[in-house]
Amino acid sequence: YLPMTQIQKLGWSVGMGHPAYMEGHNLGILADENTQALYGWKNICFKLVMQKDILPVIPKAKANGQNLLYDIDDHFDGLQPDNLAYHNTDPKTNPENNRDIYKEIIALTDTVVTSTPFLRDYYSERHPDVRMIRNGVDIQRYTMRKQANRPIIGWVGATPWRTKDLEILDPWLNKYLLRKNLRFWHSGETDKAATFAERAGVTKTLVDSWPMMPITHYPAMFQHFDIGIVPLSRNDFNEAKSCLKGLEYAAAGIPFIATPTGEYRWLAEQGVGRLAETPEEWIHHLDELRNIDVRMEEAERQRKIVEEKFTMDHRGQEWRELALEVDAR
Repeated sequence: YLPMTQIQKLGWSVGMGHPAYMEGHNLGILADENTQALYGWKNICFKLVMQKDILPVIPKAKANGQNLLYDIDDHFDGLQPDNLAYHNTDPKTNPENNRDIYKEIIALTDTVVTSTPFLRDYYSERHPDVRMIRNGVDIQRYTMRKQANRPIIGWVGATPWRTKDLEILDPWLNKYLLRKNLRFWHSGETDKAATFAERAGVTKTLVDSWPMMPITHYPAMFQHFDIGIVPLSRNDFNEAKSCLKGLEYAAAGIPFIATPTGEYRWLAEQGVGRLAETPEEWIHHLDELRNIDVRMEEAERQRKIVEEKFTMDHRGQEWRELALEVDAR
């Protein structure tokens, strides 16, 4: 959605919806079940499309002159069984919509757009035309957190889509919260799923939570805590992840600490975010960020860096250049 709106600002006619196909009209988009599909697009960009019925129409669309791109932001080949997406895309249980079909569709497209160097390198071995456009943040939607004297530590995310990420907090976080008389905030709680407290080994009375929100209300999930964390277990799925969560924390005026994956090391080199691997490193950074003056300085400085380098306005120019190139084919 965000790249689409940026291209629209630059004068392109755009639309978003589920893929549809009609003989003589090529691929189109279906906004919802109650509307007719819209056709006439010269360029189509897929995102998370895995439907079996799309496969046979792709060669027809290409033969009729449509340019097909695939935007990739996750490493589905690196999914592990404790991540809900592993089961939701498993070919054994989802024969009509799965990650094997996803790979087939990607292979048939003209251009693949990835969000991280890991994904770029991975797909460059599997596709002849792979590009990288990093994620950006729609910063105007985020308001700066007014830092509290006694900070609340927080995490935005949903537990079913984690691969032992929160478990790396178990050895130390609960003891730290109790020792320092601090509370934790979790934005993204889901029904019938393990809570943050359960996954991270934290006393449940120390954790306040908010449910998952639709993307239209997503920035509100960052308004209730002062220090953000990005705990990531060490695996290829997480190494392929972008540093978008960190950018969102910074846009919301929240200093944060992250596991030093490749993308978070890169972001820290740009002056945004702190890195921690061991419990001692996590605790060291949290101790420093308990000082409100340190937090306020860091929040203001990092928000400015995001404004200067990492907004969707910056990424929109890269999408425009790619769209111009594709459109000229």
